[in-house]
Amino acid sequence: MDVAISASSQARAQVQGDFASYVSRPKRPLATIVKTAATLATRQEISANEFRQMLWRVYEESVEPFLGPSSTSGSERSERYERLRRSLGAAQLI
Repeated sequence: MDVAISASSQARAQVQGDFASYVSRPKRPLATIVKTAATLATRQEISANEFRQMLWRVYEESVEPFLGPSSTSGSERSERYERLRRSLGAAQLI
């Protein structure tokens, strides 16, 4: 049982890291990130509520601190965050 809990924790950490990385500086295509999330949802390793919590944390940590009247970085991050949120919604993950 401990191994299963550890695997789920590792999966959650990986997905949240993928979300944050995509919003900050995309390294992986959005479609790949959404597909990974969908796979984990299908395996019931991560629930829709957990995805919503992850998104909120990513917004608080990777978008909100960079928002400001003259911040181009913040607007780019905000746009990527919205793309991620919409893609997860379209995949019915949140």
